Amino acid sequence: MPTNNNIQKRPECLLLAQSGNYAVESDVRSVGGLFSLCLDSGIGWRAPDPCTHTCGSISRLWVKPMPCRKTYGTVNADSQKEMSGLEFVQGLADGTLPLNKMAETLGYDVTEAASGRVVITAKPNGTHLNPTGTVHGGLAATMLDSCMGLAIHSTLDKGVGSTTLEFKISLLRPITPETGLIKAEGIVLSRGRRVGTAEGRITDHQGRLLAHGTTTCLIFES
Repeated sequence: MPTNNNIQKRPECLLLAQSGNYAVESDVRSVGGLFSLCLDSGIGWRAPDPCTHTCGSISRLWVKPMPCRKTYGTVNADSQKEMSGLEFVQGLADGTLPLNKMAETLGYDVTEAASGRVVITAKPNGTHLNPTGTVHGGLAATMLDSCMGLAIHSTLDKGVGSTTLEFKISLLRPITPETGLIKAEGIVLSRGRRVGTAEGRITDHQGRLLAHGTTTCLIFES
């Protein structure tokens, strides 16, 4: 692997190009096209610490992680069997796996994923309104169902699946487009061999509790 004595760290610089999950950045004296040439020649690579490694053909270049553009669809059953639950949920969060079509319809996103904890966010708008002018409870219900179910799924081994048996929610405050970004956080309460339970909370940008819920999921060999 080529090395470069001029590798430097820089917190912010001009975005010139993008490759995969990483954005390629350089100062204004460098030519962004060189990176494409470098990749085409097989010299470029993704480094474990992308802020400190670069391509040997360029003297001043910085690379930092950038989120993938999210896509929507399904993940086939064979692919799911090859991933642990955490790998699957992290793939939804980082964009390497497609979000479900309901996420596209309602406009929510899986933004954080760790073992036993998942965060989903959305920004309510006019398409979410019920006839009285507030956001329909179905948005909160879907976000809670998703974050709680995925939190349980994130604890599963390869070849193991889960599905919701039941969930219950309580809506505490009205949500409107003026509420701004809302966050649904799901956390596992217990996870056995056949059944898992989790709780979820929806909060606004001020941390106020808007809704909360609990779920019970069936765990099975897939």
